Amino acid sequence: MKKLVLFIAMACWMSSAMAQSFDIPNFSDLMNSAAFRAHLNNTEAKGITHRVDSLVLLNGAARVIPVYDQQYKCVRDSVFLANTFIYSLDYTYNNLNQLIIIQGSELSDLKEEMSYNAQGLVSEVLSYDNDNGNWILSEKTTIGYDTNGHPAVEITYDRTDSGEWEYDEKKEYTFNNDQLIVMIQSSWNSSNNRWTETDKAEYTYEAGLCVQKLLFERAGDNSWKTEERYELLHDNGNLTQIRMYEYDDFNEETLESITNLRYKTNLPASAVAHSEYFGYNLFEDEVNKVHQALLSVEEYSVDEDFTRTNTFYIKDMTNVDEQVGYTLQLWPNPVQETLSLGTQEFRQVSIYTLDGKEVMLVKDRFDAIQVSQLANGCYLLKATLADGRIATQKFVKQ
Repeated sequence: MKKLVLFIAMACWMSSAMAQSFDIPNFSDLMNSAAFRAHLNNTEAKGITHRVDSLVLLNGAARVIPVYDQQYKCVRDSVFLANTFIYSLDYTYNNLNQLIIIQGSELSDLKEEMSYNAQGLVSEVLSYDNDNGNWILSEKTTIGYDTNGHPAVEITYDRTDSGEWEYDEKKEYTFNNDQLIVMIQSSWNSSNNRWTETDKAEYTYEAGLCVQKLLFERAGDNSWKTEERYELLHDNGNLTQIRMYEYDDFNEETLESITNLRYKTNLPASAVAHSEYFGYNLFEDEVNKVHQALLSVEEYSVDEDFTRTNTFYIKDMTNVDEQVGYTLQLWPNPVQETLSLGTQEFRQVSIYTLDGKEVMLVKDRFDAIQVSQLANGCYLLKATLADGRIATQKFVKQ
């Protein structure tokens, strides 16, 4: 299945590279996470006291700002690069609070539609390509589950020019005592109409926590050749470090990267309303559960000698100076020149001094409000939404 264009799909060192710099779990991997499914089904909403306010990517090169509804489900992720709005992803839910549509704005090529089975698990995902503004159905994935609700078989199909579906890829999962222990990936061989195994992942556990993940490829002699090994370190049940090793043709391993995860340990993950792709499901598979809210993920590449950091900002909703049910985002704050809002669905925006004097009225380009002419100090921004609601937020001009 296609990689999502958002998380670190938004990572383009320049705007053209933004969709390639980082990899994220594909959509089906996220759907296979029990914690992610529970979040989509809104089972934890009553206990939510905080929310992910924004996520800064690649040492500040980009930022993702989520917007939530009154139940604190994420309804939009807006992506900014160098203070400039790039695109957004909108999330649509059904009356059971299940995520059914993900659709990007005109600058994104992502649209996914989800269907659920009687147990509330995702059973089918339809993927579309953006053809000059027209969404063309191009791929689908079906997911079957075992009696315990674990994914068992996932099959991806490509749509031909004639509109027929043909096999593309298959993933088979094996669980033991609710732990994923083997995943085998196969590709469809149309010449003999058979599945050919291509990749395998094996997982090792200690004290109920996954401590190792091995990735294999099929070799020419049909044996499994080790390609990568991941060491997973934990502290108080949280994944804190991932060490990734690669193997050469002589089966010797080399340390390639180290990823460190930092948490807000006094804040459980279940208390945080997350943007759909950020939070305690940052890594694929059900084996990496997190019990506290993530604050940062730092990856150090050994061979290339550079570090990239992603930082989560978590806001206490009891201290939010906003209208309930709508998250007005200002970024950056403090600001020097250009102020951006997390969505463009406004009628107008007014800026006031704290003594009530209006100093600016904006009726377009809400993604790039020029405030460089304002004197340094604290201001109040009042935004009139498309539906007539009013949201306010303070910001500092430096």
